[in-house]
Parts: sequence; structure tokens; C-alpha cells
Amino acid sequence: MEEICRGLPPEHDVAYSTVSTVLTRLLDREVVNRRKEGRSYLYRAELEEDRVRGSMVAELLDRAFGGDPAELVSHLLRREEVGEADLDRLREMIEKRRG
Repeated sequence: MEEICRGLPPEHDVAYSTVSTVLTRLLDREVVNRRKEGRSYLYRAELEEDRVRGSMVAELLDRAFGGDPAELVSHLLRREEVGEADLDRLREMIEKRRG
């Protein structure tokens, strides 16, 4: 666990107990597993990143936007960080999806 805390970027000042709580929740959800090695545990991801992202986005979509993808996209587009290049990429994705 200490190694995980040390591996976090300095701007993420996260308490040891917070990392422990998150890992416990991930274990409960079978997103990670662990094995004992000496006096420590070694943690390993159980799911592919794409599946984890999909699950997280689905949960966010359901909880925060009532399951409405258009509301999620609308919220994202109202942010100032969305530039012309982002909009072009989104247009391309939409056209590809339609076509």
C-alpha cells in the first residue's frame, strides 16, 4: 500500500487510509485482486481498462444524468476546455457512428 501511495503524483496528496478504503472497495467489486507476499499484499487489476471505464461511465450516466447520454454530452460541451479540435473529433465520431 505504501508503494501505491508513493506512486501517486505529488499533486494527489492522498492519505494512506483513503488508498486502503479505495482498494478494499475495488476488491469487493472484484476489480482488483491481491495476494500476500511476506508482510505485504500485492495488488493486480482484474479487469481491462476499457471495461472499467465503461462501467464507470455507465454508472455516472445513470446516477448523474438519469441515463440520458445527450445530457452527459451537453454537460461536457458547456465546459470551456472543449476546443475546436475536440469538436472536430466529436463530429468525426458521430459521423462514423451514423454511417
